[in-house]
Amino acid sequence: MKRRWMMKWLLPLGMLCWGVVISRGQSIEAEPVELDLPRIIQFALDNNLDILYAREERRVADGLVTEATAGALPHFAVNGSYTRLDSMPEVRGDVDNYSAKLGVVQPLYVGGRVSAARRIANEFNRSVSDGINRTEQDIIFTVQRVFYEVLLAREDLAVANDAAVLAQENLAEVKTKFEQGTARRFDLLRAEEQHSQSWADQLRASNAVALARTALFTLIRISPDSSIPLVGELSFTPGEVDEAQALETALECRPDLRQSASRLKMQEDAIVIAGAGMRPTLSARADAGYINPDRAAVAEWSDCWSATVALEIPVFDGLDARGKVAQERARLEQYRYQDEALRDAIQKEITQAVLNYRTAQQRVTAWQTSMAQSEESYRLVTVGYREGINPQIDVLSSQLSLTNTRRAYYRAVYEHVMADLSLKKAEGLIYNETIGEENL
Repeated sequence: MKRRWMMKWLLPLGMLCWGVVISRGQSIEAEPVELDLPRIIQFALDNNLDILYAREERRVADGLVTEATAGALPHFAVNGSYTRLDSMPEVRGDVDNYSAKLGVVQPLYVGGRVSAARRIANEFNRSVSDGINRTEQDIIFTVQRVFYEVLLAREDLAVANDAAVLAQENLAEVKTKFEQGTARRFDLLRAEEQHSQSWADQLRASNAVALARTALFTLIRISPDSSIPLVGELSFTPGEVDEAQALETALECRPDLRQSASRLKMQEDAIVIAGAGMRPTLSARADAGYINPDRAAVAEWSDCWSATVALEIPVFDGLDARGKVAQERARLEQYRYQDEALRDAIQKEITQAVLNYRTAQQRVTAWQTSMAQSEESYRLVTVGYREGINPQIDVLSSQLSLTNTRRAYYRAVYEHVMADLSLKKAEGLIYNETIGEENL
């Protein structure tokens, strides 16, 4: 008996544990081995809370379309009643009175409210889609910015590691010269100080990489403690931009500009709805059912029906509709001014983005030249120091200059990448060029 009881409970428990192990194994297998930029962006689009929130707005828009359509559809209602009188009627009837009816009301014309409301709902639906696209573009831009910050931090760490190697080599050489009596104690102290500073710089750069990775993983909602390697390279790709073409593209592709156009269309229909109070309305109503007592006041069930066509013509509403129309027209003018202001802001943003891109490209080219010169200068100074021509201070200064130049070069490359992304964002192309138009 005891054995049977144990089998009864242990078997389901074992199956549950096995299922948990399998599900955990599948989760581990599903975890990516490495993360490149496209996969990181997809993670963000699938999991970022701002995007998930924006996508829920589509359900609101769908509900508004359904609500607006309901104004043109017939409305059915079933109603019943029971009335108990305190005494019998003097002529005919009964103390118990019953009624059960089915009624339908069909609006035929409501002053243009229904068609205008449907146009507003459909336009709002398009505006929501543009809003989602706008949020996705913002997230894609942010993800790429943080991703390239990680790559910049890694390059900075590589520069710090190279500087530490140079400092170690210089310290070893100064020690040799000091032991041979050809270097001063002061030279050895300076070499040791440089070596200690390079170690501290390595630690700072390593921490910067860890912080940048944490910021990226938090953004895409992956555990900050994850050890998934990031795949990518901070590289310079020169290009040419046409400001006029960029502005034309922005005016065609910017989601916020499309949202502004949708708002203007919706406001025009809002004027129609506000003015509907000054127009006649026409509706039809039909009812069918059973009553007891019947029309002859006989206490028995009898069927009944009725049909009504109602026309209402407003004569004077106290200027209520006129006041509403004036308000909506004023709002339309405000929205037109905002649309013009948005276009001016877009033109300014494009101009600034183009100038930043060109400046960043020139800075990269300049730092490329400077880095090559610093490398050659360090080579010559090192050779001169070994041959006793250059003093040690020249070696230290040259190493510091080379390290700073390398850092400045990678910073310039990062700024060029961000200038390119900012230009694409200003044009409204960052989603299309990252995800592809087929996924819109």
